[in-house]
Amino acid sequence: MSSGLALETGRGRWKWYPAYKDSGVEWLGEVPEHWTFLPLKRNWQVTDCKHKTVSFIDEGVPVASIGEVQDIDVDLYNAKMTTSEEYRELIDGGRKPKRGDIIYSRNATVGAAAFVNTDIDFCMGQDVCPISSKTNSQRFLVYQLRSLVVMNQLESLVVGATFKRINVAQIKNFIVACPSQKEQDAIAIHCDKVAHRNDIFIAKVHESISKLREYRTALISAAVTGKIDVREESAP
Repeated sequence: MSSGLALETGRGRWKWYPAYKDSGVEWLGEVPEHWTFLPLKRNWQVTDCKHKTVSFIDEGVPVASIGEVQDIDVDLYNAKMTTSEEYRELIDGGRKPKRGDIIYSRNATVGAAAFVNTDIDFCMGQDVCPISSKTNSQRFLVYQLRSLVVMNQLESLVVGATFKRINVAQIKNFIVACPSQKEQDAIAIHCDKVAHRNDIFIAKVHESISKLREYRTALISAAVTGKIDVREESAP
């Protein structure tokens, strides 16, 4: 593989695999020789959600929908609530989310994927579906679902659609990388570390922006209330 490709893909500083092969997919390029790429359904189970619109109440059981799967981990903080009766109906048929599952958005904000990292009881709305596996790394898959490997496939399915959506059959047929379990775990750990560093950096940027806005507000307030004299700066 050329050094140009290493620079382009950001792998120049990383250790190479011993051998690579052509994936046969133009946008994917070369892949490790021992890796296989298979339909997602070969190693993961995708379950359709209940196609039901539930009623919402002020206090009840959280309902995970599109808004709750925008980050790497499912975030139920702002989730809407439903009744215990409708919760039981939505989790019927093995649809109760559990720690380690992936919740995948299939309507509107298509392609958002989040890892269930909580033991809180909750159910899923009709715009998302759960993905699970007993033999493969869920953490590895959630990063892969958010990568170009899947996003390019997704884009080809929804191109031209006014309302973007995909069905469970299409999700099951996503072609995904299937390295060994050991490699999946190692890649997931690496991605977690990268995501954590990025989150810290983003938080610092947001903090800096907030401080700059406070400074701007204070400066404007000082100018318009006569606390500072800016006449010379305003002179032509």
